[in-house]
Amino acid sequence: MKRSLALLALIIAIPLLTQAQDKGYCPSFPDRIPPSMPRKTPPTPHYPDDVYEGTVTLLATISNTGYVCDVRVLHSVSRELDSKAVEAVRSRHLQPAKKDGQTIPVEAVMSVDFWKYKNGEIVPSTAPPNSN
Repeated sequence: MKRSLALLALIIAIPLLTQAQDKGYCPSFPDRIPPSMPRKTPPTPHYPDDVYEGTVTLLATISNTGYVCDVRVLHSVSRELDSKAVEAVRSRHLQPAKKDGQTIPVEAVMSVDFWKYKNGEIVPSTAPPNSN
C-alpha cells in the first residue's frame, strides 16, 4: 500500500517538476510591495497621431532562466489594460539576472504604456525593467 502511494505521488510529481524546470527556479518572494510610481508626464508618442492611454506598472518575478513567472499590478489604469499589460509581460523572455556569475531569480518593476492608434486599436509598448 505504501509503495503504491509513493509510486502514485512520483507519477503526479514528475510532470509538475518537468514543467517547473522548463521555466527555471522561480521562488515566491515575500509579500512586500514597492511603492507605485505612476508617470507624472506622458511619454513621447512613437508617431504624431498616437494618443497616450495610460501606463500600467507591474511587479514581475523573473526566474533564473529569464521567464516571467509571477506578475502583480502596482498601478492600474483599467481592468482591460491591466490584463493586457500582464499578458504582454508574461509573454516576454528576458535575459536572466546574474550574481557572482550565477543566474538568479529577481523581482523587477516594469511599466507598460498604452497607445491608441489612428485606427482605434489600443496597443501596449513595454519599457525595459527597472532594477529593484
